[in-house]
Amino acid sequence: KKKDFMKRKILEKTEKNNFIFNLEMEKCPYLNENHKCNVWENKNRPKVCRDFPIFLVKEKFIITAQICPAVQNGLLKKYLDKLKKLGFIII
Repeated sequence: KKKDFMKRKILEKTEKNNFIFNLEMEKCPYLNENHKCNVWENKNRPKVCRDFPIFLVKEKFIITAQICPAVQNGLLKKYLDKLKKLGFIII
């Protein structure tokens, strides 16, 4: 799956060998019409899928997937506040 994502330019490798989604290129094929992940419960999904809806960018910035219902409903606020205290910048 990871190789397929990289071929389609959905995944990009960071300088520290992590992977981030590049959703500017194409919508993730595992998001359903309600923007919920269809493979979230699959233990063999790629790490970037396990991290959804939070994406680490350049090792200090965090982007949240605004299409995610949990993000839209503020369910991650406490978690994001903890990340801010650790020095991450939420964008």
